[in-house]
Amino acid sequence: MLKLSDEELTQVFRAAGPLQPGDRNRFLESVASKLAGATIGPGSVYKACVEAQRELMNGSYPALGSGSWAKYR
Repeated sequence: MLKLSDEELTQVFRAAGPLQPGDRNRFLESVASKLAGATIGPGSVYKACVEAQRELMNGSYPALGSGSWAKYR
């Protein structure tokens, strides 16, 4: 079982905010797996959140200059 302080849990939920709603469960699972067996603290939680965000965002969002926003360049 993963035990996070209120501040650490808030940090995880804030990091999940910018993600698509359908990606948030995968994000939380990824953060939990990255923290499994680690020494839990603000720094390790931050690092796990950043890594999980990068993994999900790299595959979830269209490249700049493509799609419907391309006409505004």
